[in-house]
Amino acid sequence: MKDRLEAWIQVEGFPGFEVKLSYLSRPELERIRKSVTRQVLNKRTRAMEDEVDSEAFTKVLVKSAILDWKGFTVGHALKMLPIEVPQGTPDDELFEFTPEDALQLVQNSPIFDTWLNEAIFDLDSFRTKS
Repeated sequence: MKDRLEAWIQVEGFPGFEVKLSYLSRPELERIRKSVTRQVLNKRTRAMEDEVDSEAFTKVLVKSAILDWKGFTVGHALKMLPIEVPQGTPDDELFEFTPEDALQLVQNSPIFDTWLNEAIFDLDSFRTKS
């Protein structure tokens, strides 16, 4: 068993935009989930239940899974996010990778979030591109 699999994976529908991802195994995903789970009282049943902090889960997931990107342009961002860019900004201007921007992209782009959730669990993508 490999400790870590990483690969550059093309974001479908966005030519030239590739993201370096780390494959998340089931045990790794469970570790992340447990790290952001807390016990809360269900007022209706008066029983303690597990509750996952979805915001914290997203932060840890993004930090663990998205390692880098290349080719993410203003044109791509305009198709994925409700953003404004200064007039005259060329569509091919690149956004450099930062963990903060990766988190913003996941939190604010359903298109990217859906792609990421499919890509990080597709082991075949990591086998053929690693």
